[in-house]
Amino acid sequence: MSKDSSADIPYVAVWMVTYNHEKYIHEAIEGVLNQKTSFPVKLFVGEDCSKDSTKDICLGYAAKYPDRVVVISTKQNNVKHNIDNVEAMYHVRS
Repeated sequence: MSKDSSADIPYVAVWMVTYNHEKYIHEAIEGVLNQKTSFPVKLFVGEDCSKDSTKDICLGYAAKYPDRVVVISTKQNNVKHNIDNVEAMYHVRS
């Protein structure tokens, strides 16, 4: 579990890395957001310079659920760099 520094409430961090998944990203994100839990869940999406509308879809969720969805974008397509960004974000927030 991570700690949400703004409220000091523990939460579960879910990491998702995506590239060109516009057909499936809605279902993946909704699957995380719709989990029934007794604790907060925060989704960190590593968006890897998709050439389709994946990034826009992810940003839409982040705008709609700013306390639950964080999008981390890379400047170039590189899954290793994307995973490193997501891990760095986790360590900064924990």
